[in-house]
Amino acid sequence: MTAAPPPPQEGASDPGATPSKRRIGVYVCHCGGNISDYVDVEQVVAAVKGDADVVVARDAMFTCSDATQQEIAQDIAEHQLDGMVVASCSPKLHTLTFRGVARRAGLNPYEYTQVNIREQCSWTHTDDHDGATRKALRLVRAGIAHTRLSEPLEPTAVETVPRVLVIGGGVAGMRAAVGLADLGLEVVLVERAPRLGGWVARLGTTYPHDANGGALVLRLDREIRRREAITVLTGAYIIYPWYRAVAPPGTADLAAFPQRLLMASPSTSAWHSLGMEWKEHVAWLVPISITMAAAVVLEYGRNLKNHPQLRATVLCFVWVSLLAAGIAGFFGAMINKNA
Repeated sequence: MTAAPPPPQEGASDPGATPSKRRIGVYVCHCGGNISDYVDVEQVVAAVKGDADVVVARDAMFTCSDATQQEIAQDIAEHQLDGMVVASCSPKLHTLTFRGVARRAGLNPYEYTQVNIREQCSWTHTDDHDGATRKALRLVRAGIAHTRLSEPLEPTAVETVPRVLVIGGGVAGMRAAVGLADLGLEVVLVERAPRLGGWVARLGTTYPHDANGGALVLRLDREIRRREAITVLTGAYIIYPWYRAVAPPGTADLAAFPQRLLMASPSTSAWHSLGMEWKEHVAWLVPISITMAAAVVLEYGRNLKNHPQLRATVLCFVWVSLLAAGIAGFFGAMINKNA
């Protein structure tokens, strides 16, 4: 076992830090005792003051308070900071808070780093104050390193289509469609069978609540019909976008037809047929031939080198298997897929 590193000492700088001419401010929060009861906050601040690129290092009882936010904004302006590290609680709570501070002070909000030394440190190591302090220092220095490498960013707005495709009209797909529609989204629910419900529609009493499968599907079907935002496509396949599947004339239920009958566009129908036949009737030879080759190798072991014809046969089986599997994989990537 190796000895634990000593607690951080005042003035001890980070030996792994490389100066980058950044001007970073570090602020460590007491969180009203939630952090400082288990982490020596003053010791952490004193240790990072001498780190490369750290211009300001302070502690505060509550960094999220209005008074401390004003002090941080003043430091950014006075010391011309181009990076900021706040070591306090979870980023879920105050990321937007400190991004706002940075923005108001003229600092790009994406050059601020939140370090969680409450949930990830002080609350986790209440029985080891020295260890919690050492860990807090490492976390803060990691935040400094992250900020040192940060670049100013600008948010971008991307237009999206408020429409969702749900593939599979079983109970899970039906519930997903209802939930998404209730969020205000348009939903397209695709099912290859002629009706929704899947296997659950065929079940009677189910475990653990003794719910009837058919009744459950019927209730969800009514919920779907009540929502105009949901479009249901039954008897439909999802296909690879390079091809356009064409069902046989007069087809009402695509699930009743083999995959190979959903032909691709006329220009590629021959390759489509060959690929489907290969995948269905040739590729299954691969595990058989590999198994035969493995059985011969296990039977003869090192003595196989004394049987050149048998060795050549084994290699032939292996190469044929690899070739067949490769061709099947190629067709699998190129031929249309259905859900």
